[in-house]
Amino acid sequence: METREIEILLQAFNATDLTRMAYSKEGFSLVLERQSDKPVFAETHGISQPSISAPASLPVAALNSAPVPAPAPGAATTAAPTAPAASPEDLIKAPLVGVFYNAPAPDAAPFVTSGQTVKKGQTLCIIEAMKVMNEIQAEWDGVVDQILARPEDIVEYGQPLFSIRRLG
Repeated sequence: METREIEILLQAFNATDLTRMAYSKEGFSLVLERQSDKPVFAETHGISQPSISAPASLPVAALNSAPVPAPAPGAATTAAPTAPAASPEDLIKAPLVGVFYNAPAPDAAPFVTSGQTVKKGQTLCIIEAMKVMNEIQAEWDGVVDQILARPEDIVEYGQPLFSIRRLG
């Protein structure tokens, strides 16, 4: 089992209220446990790999974003013009936890770009979960306003991936 697979399992476990999860594959087993606010412990069998420990409260988003410095005290805060927020019904959300890919291969063109018109059923991206490539498709005809995830981000269940303005 590769480290990336273990990371995905940890993220999926941390996104739930489970206190114990066991996983086995080809002679490898992994047990994740947590008790109240204590860390998550990984116990492995059949492979010489160190135990992995992560805080149970670590959100997936923290792994994908760089720290943002706080504004200096006394600094003027002027709001920059921003695009209007997408309504919740215009968002395509991740149906599972996994790794986001915007193209079928690293050297290939992306499935969609901002401003592109898409049809219902058209592939927008791939989410890899446990070595399975899951195609995420447009749920309605529309225009891609924003792509909200970056290639190779770990996305969590329900995380907005695309803002697509409905046509018609």
